[in-house]
Amino acid sequence: MAMQNGDVKRIIKNTAFTSSRMLFLMIVSFFTTRIVMQSLGFVDYGINNVVGGLTSMLVFFRSSLSNVTQRYLNIELANKNQMGARQVFCQHQSLYIVIAVVIVLLAETCGLWFFYHKLVIPPNRQTAAFWVYQFMIASVVLTILSIVYDSAIIAHENFKAYAYVGIYEGIAKLGIAYFVKLVPWDRLITYALLVLILSVSVRIIYMIICRRNYLECHFSFTFKRDTIRETSSMIGWNTVGTLVWALNDQGIDILLNMFFGPVINAARGITKQVNAAVTQFSNSFFLTVRPQITKNYAMQDQAALIRIVLSSSKYGFFIIWIIALPIILSIDTLLRLWLHDVPEHTNKFAVLAIIFSLVDTLNNPLWSLALSTGRLRRYVLECSGIWICVFPVSYVLLKLGYCPESVFVANILFRSAYVVAAFLIVKKNVPIPVISYTKEVLRPIVCTIAISLTICLILDSTLPSSAGKWIWLSLWSVLVSVVTIWSIGLSDGERTFFLSSMKNYLSSIHRHK
Repeated sequence: MAMQNGDVKRIIKNTAFTSSRMLFLMIVSFFTTRIVMQSLGFVDYGINNVVGGLTSMLVFFRSSLSNVTQRYLNIELANKNQMGARQVFCQHQSLYIVIAVVIVLLAETCGLWFFYHKLVIPPNRQTAAFWVYQFMIASVVLTILSIVYDSAIIAHENFKAYAYVGIYEGIAKLGIAYFVKLVPWDRLITYALLVLILSVSVRIIYMIICRRNYLECHFSFTFKRDTIRETSSMIGWNTVGTLVWALNDQGIDILLNMFFGPVINAARGITKQVNAAVTQFSNSFFLTVRPQITKNYAMQDQAALIRIVLSSSKYGFFIIWIIALPIILSIDTLLRLWLHDVPEHTNKFAVLAIIFSLVDTLNNPLWSLALSTGRLRRYVLECSGIWICVFPVSYVLLKLGYCPESVFVANILFRSAYVVAAFLIVKKNVPIPVISYTKEVLRPIVCTIAISLTICLILDSTLPSSAGKWIWLSLWSVLVSVVTIWSIGLSDGERTFFLSSMKNYLSSIHRHK
């Protein structure tokens, strides 16, 4: 069951822009992380990671707000209701101003108490960590206030601008990393301050783009009782789900800090960089798919809706698998080449985080579909009820003396249960056949993993050991993954469709020359 030709062309075009952005940011990020860690050292790098995690917990609903705004804008734009889109923009921005004020109050009271009494920070670095915390609060508030602009760009599918701004952001971060390496004063404070300044500039650019190109992006303070209740309900349920996510993600950082100190947070921070490199191409793909899911739901085209959910689930997983397999097989060599000095546990953390992301990929289309329907209550209650178990289970495991890797294993197991529950709940609102999902999504994925992984493990054991073995192994693993996906993962109809689409695309390029 392939997506329709119009959907595919739009998604391919948008994915090209977002993937170019992500590829550039990934390459720059590797250099930036290495330079920053060398400049700050393991302790300061770990402090920056855990303090940033604490700040993120205070704004656990940032992604929730963005999802809700995109949902409402997509529906109004799909129905060509310009006045409705303007009302969504103003209503949501007014609500976010109130939320930003609450964030500051929480951060400077409860957040500061937790900062001083629970985090493990060396006494001689507490002042620097305090300023890092303040700068991150300012950055978070700025991000909250700019969510409506980011959402407008995505709703209008202006991924070209999104890509260009991302390139600017990547170059600036690399420049900051080199500058911090040269300064004679406190490098941690300098780094956090410059990152805040960069965040301000990026948000200003997005605001200018929106105000110049989209009529709805002109703010006036608005609170309408007839819409605030529905919006607040969506945000509320979305927030509960994201709060549980933040508790597990950022809460794990804090647990690791409490049991093992800031150096383990350096390993966790590096792991996030590796995982981001693996998942960002899939995330780019889903970023372009999400508006199509919402618009198909708004137009009540159920057949197209089911088609795009099934197809995107499988394609998103395959995108990650092509990148993940060579990294998993050569993780130790890659980390040494990248960082030289690698914190303990980083290699195992990275492999387990990649496995988690492979599982989580299957949830992305399901969550987008649930958000489009607006029926979040049962989804959030039941799925979050499963997912919230990760934090207490992780605490018990660490308290009993288990290794830090145990928390990642718990994440993988509970996320697998979460995805199963999400599918069963979404199926009640949009009748996705279990047989179709099993046949068109799960079976191709399982067969692709089994065959490609077996072949690559055999290659790993037979290739002669040498300094360049990882290069050959990586090239072979990518080739094996692509061939297996093409021959086993895709149906005959999908192969024919993609060949036809590629032929038409190349023909259109030739005609334009």
